Amino acid sequence: MLLRRVSAHIRKQEWTALGLDFLIVVLGVFLGLQVNAWNAERQDRADEQIFIERLHDDLIQSDALTSRLRDIRLRRAATLVSATDIVFELTPGDTLSRRQCTVIASSHYYNFAAPELPTVTELVSAGRIKILRDEPLRTALVALQQTRDSLMHMISIQALGAVDLPSRYPALIQAEPYFDEASGEVVQRFACDVAAMRADQGFLNDLSAATDRNDAFRRDALAPWSEQFDEVHALVDAALGITHTDEDDT
Repeated sequence: MLLRRVSAHIRKQEWTALGLDFLIVVLGVFLGLQVNAWNAERQDRADEQIFIERLHDDLIQSDALTSRLRDIRLRRAATLVSATDIVFELTPGDTLSRRQCTVIASSHYYNFAAPELPTVTELVSAGRIKILRDEPLRTALVALQQTRDSLMHMISIQALGAVDLPSRYPALIQAEPYFDEASGEVVQRFACDVAAMRADQGFLNDLSAATDRNDAFRRDALAPWSEQFDEVHALVDAALGITHTDEDDT
């Protein structure tokens, strides 16, 4: 119909009418594209809200799975330094506390898994990460993935060179299992002979390496990921208007 009208206007040299027809076509196309853009924007906003809510669920689940072991690993490095200082006579003392002995004995433990966030993986795979209008949150999510990759790489490297000190030096560190009612699990209890440790240069070398390895793991991998995880959680909470109380953490 429109094509016939245009042809008729051209034959009759009705240029004004032809211009009006052209304007109608252009406006129709523009409005059609604009409506599609509005619909796409509205869908993106709905998807963004769903994504942030799902992301919050992922963060809560991940925190529940990792928070206990994360805190243990972060504290262990500092305790290991204090224990090593006693063994090397850098600080006064001829005995180790139960905790210090345990930390030395478990210095080869690098069993920590930082789970991926399924919602982020899904959004990145679909190429839709830009539906997030919150630029600080987008940036923080990218940084979280980078620190997670670094953490998992560091774990694989450090675990390869870690020395099981109780197995290598059984005369210096004695172990026995017991059931810990507080945690509801079987754990190991250790006893350390500080005088014998100081007299064994091989042990001192391995302890020094273990302390350095644990400190590097905490400083360069676990702490950055932990801080980035908490930053993402805080940004998502802010986006959703959520305030966690102390009871949420217990």
